[in-house]
Amino acid sequence: MEVLEEGHVVSMMGDRSYTFDTVNVPFLGAEAHFPFGAFSIAAAAGCPVVVLLAQKESDREYVVDMSNVIYPRYTKDGDKKSQLRQWVGEYAAILETFVKKFPYQCFMFHNVWSKQKEPVNDNR
Repeated sequence: MEVLEEGHVVSMMGDRSYTFDTVNVPFLGAEAHFPFGAFSIAAAAGCPVVVLLAQKESDREYVVDMSNVIYPRYTKDGDKKSQLRQWVGEYAAILETFVKKFPYQCFMFHNVWSKQKEPVNDNR
């Protein structure tokens, strides 16, 4: 929170839950488990979540798309988990659109369709 308040950017992977909590959202025809930490932090800090998508154009050229911005803000209507599910669902829909357009440019590092949590590799 401190670095966000200072105006810095915080980057988090949206498809890897490791040992953190997830919410279920539709993704590529099935229920998938995506982490909600970035959205929880953004809602608490009052900052946006910018979805970064990179597509390879040639051997030496990528196009980076940062046009998808989600503005998580908790409201008094409904519980936090439902609100988090909505924002994570927006992210999953953005990712699904990208994957359908560029199917060979997506590699999921974690099986988002499995509820099993991935261990954290702490080899520092």
